This record gives sequence, C-alpha cells and structure tokens, in this order.
Amino acid sequence: MRIKKLGFEKNMFRKTRFIKKKPVRGFRDLEIYQKTQESAAQVVRLVPEILKDKNYPTEKKVIEMALDIPAQIARAHSQRYEDRPGAMRRMEEILQRCDWMIVHLEQARDIFASDEKDKTALTEIIRRYGTVRVKIRNLHKAWKRWGEENPSGFPGNYSR
Repeated sequence: MRIKKLGFEKNMFRKTRFIKKKPVRGFRDLEIYQKTQESAAQVVRLVPEILKDKNYPTEKKVIEMALDIPAQIARAHSQRYEDRPGAMRRMEEILQRCDWMIVHLEQARDIFASDEKDKTALTEIIRRYGTVRVKIRNLHKAWKRWGEENPSGFPGNYSR
C-alpha cells in the first residue's frame, strides 16, 4: 500500500489526522448533541451519589439543566430554518447553560467531593462541557454566517 510506504497511518492525510465527518441529517448526527447527551447521563448517575446527604441547594437544578441541554440543541436544530432569530437565541441560551453547568459542577467537586475518584470523574465532565461549549459556539457562528448568506432561511436550491 502506498500510504504505508510513505509512513502514514490509515487515517492520516498530509501528516494530520483528518477524518471526514458524515453529513448531518438530523439533530442526532450533531456531535454536540451526542456529547451533551453522554455528559447528561454521567451527571445523572454521578451527582446524586456524590451529593447524597450533603444538602446542596441546586442538586435537582443541576440534573434538570444537564438533561435540558441536549433537548435545547434538538429544538434549535429544528428551528434554524423557520425561526432563525429564535434558533440563534436558543443557541446563546445553550452556551449560558453550559457555563452554568461548569460553575455548579466545579462547586460540587471542590466543596462536596471527598473521594479522588469522584473528583476525577467530575473534572472529566467539566472538561467535556468546556469542549462542547467551544463546538456549540462554532456551530452558532456557522449558522449565523449561513443565515447572512441565505436571508430567506432556505437552501439556495429550494423554491417555494
């Protein structure tokens, strides 16, 4: 194989790990939806266990917010053609919710998590929310740019 002769691995393209992503056909194909869904599942499993008998005032709110972020991503994806300003506002709200999750998970980690394993798990969830926040911001910018190029809100080959 020519690729092996050049010293490249299977997924290497010009000495970078370039992987072509599959097209987005629905909100479930969005990486940000998948990552926030995984993070929500981890929060629901981990946070009640860590905060058991600790009297943390916003424990239920943290769980509700974690579950709500993927749902809001799905709603924004559905709105992006019909109600572009509403979808953009929703994306900004999702960014705020990610920030809120990071703050409250850091508080739970620093104040209530005593086990090193729990601290490590919460740190990983916090890191994931930070990473996905950057990706949500990039998607927000892309949708905004696309809206400026297509003011009608529909693809160029679409006709009513």
